[in-house]
Amino acid sequence: MAVICLSLASISGCKKAEVPSDDPSKDPAISGTPISFIPEDPFTKAGLADINTLQSEGCKVWGMITSTAHPEGIHQFDESGTDLTYDSTIPGWTYSPVRYWMDGTYNFAAIHPADLQATYEIPDGGDSPVLKVENFDVTPQNEFLVAFNNGIDGRAHPDEVDLTFRHALSNIQIQLSLDKEDFFELDQSGNIIKQVGYAFVSLLGFEGISTKATLTATSAENMIWNSSQLGSQILSYADNMPEIRADWSNFLGGDGMFTIPQSLLTGQSDLYMIVVIYPLGNASDRVTKEFRIPLNSGVSEWIPNTKYIYRGVVTQDLIIDFSVTRVNDWENENLGGFIVS
Repeated sequence: MAVICLSLASISGCKKAEVPSDDPSKDPAISGTPISFIPEDPFTKAGLADINTLQSEGCKVWGMITSTAHPEGIHQFDESGTDLTYDSTIPGWTYSPVRYWMDGTYNFAAIHPADLQATYEIPDGGDSPVLKVENFDVTPQNEFLVAFNNGIDGRAHPDEVDLTFRHALSNIQIQLSLDKEDFFELDQSGNIIKQVGYAFVSLLGFEGISTKATLTATSAENMIWNSSQLGSQILSYADNMPEIRADWSNFLGGDGMFTIPQSLLTGQSDLYMIVVIYPLGNASDRVTKEFRIPLNSGVSEWIPNTKYIYRGVVTQDLIIDFSVTRVNDWENENLGGFIVS
């Protein structure tokens, strides 16, 4: 596993403080042991990135230390975060300048992508640093990973500090299939002989959901998204409608869609679809139906680092039998079903 050595450059918290020297010979509180990090494999079924993505695109890290000399806490990284880049010739992560363990308690935070604008500060009246990303816009569909490691004793001079990245976003998949008895001629064993009807999707997405929000987080287990703005994430397939088939297919692309973690509002948060059916393959009998499916029929909220799979079976009568599955840390949980007509 590759080792990440992290730079500790100068920034302060809410109260400005002199940043200690990075030269062990000039400050007896500095150990002379460089800080290094090892990222654990962060990529569960809830995530789409892999370690190669992280290495090719890099990440950004902050660190804060509290000590007897600096009880208010000081940053030892650049104010906007320290960029980490992966060098395949080493192989390993590089940064500049090198920093060293000091006496005190360390908190670390990291994000990917590295060009995301964020702050890491102890708020007035607080005692722990908070990672904050304001007005994050999910519309471009970029991944957003975070990692934390808190409460490390600098006097212990650990060989490395684990950074385990997690998705700050939720991931949604819509999977559709055809009712076999309605759309296929079957033999006595239920095997398909031939298809007798066709169905396509011309529009699919979400309405009445947050597409921009502010994240505040102190750990991977304590990520809070706040938003008062509702919007839509809609994909149009009008020029090239994907066909609904006998087997499950992903209709938000193979990787699904990133969404802001949020509560799903009754009467506002909807899955929106337009389905086109050609009964018996006859174009003249084409039927088009618009569906507005309450997202909270299956779950009441989307949470970070979790994938939600909405599965629907389409019938000739334009009824969709939906179920919802949550996927988190390699464990599946069926969250219930509902029928929409």
